[in-house]
Amino acid sequence: SPREAFNALFIDIDSEDGDFIVVARTTVGNQDVVATPWSREQGGSNANFRKRDINYVHPLKHRLGPKQTRCHEEHRYSFTSLGGFIYESMQHNLDVPYGDSFRVESFLDFE
Repeated sequence: SPREAFNALFIDIDSEDGDFIVVARTTVGNQDVVATPWSREQGGSNANFRKRDINYVHPLKHRLGPKQTRCHEEHRYSFTSLGGFIYESMQHNLDVPYGDSFRVESFLDFE
């Protein structure tokens, strides 16, 4: 069910290091992973969303460019009237060439 998926991704975890998303960032070799607590967005149509930021350093294995990059992710979720939830994330790689020119966005709708 959507609620079980939400709990598995963001709540139910046997680790003291954080939820599944945070632990996954660490498991793949990222360093200095820091997640802010979930907080309610303020005002307007976004008032039903909760958000958080995750920052970390990601090692790069390319011959050209930096050996690592700072990454910033913005996460948002909201429950829907049908019992599901919407999850959005945006990732910026801050230290790669032209990193300020693009971002990776994900939108998942669990119904």
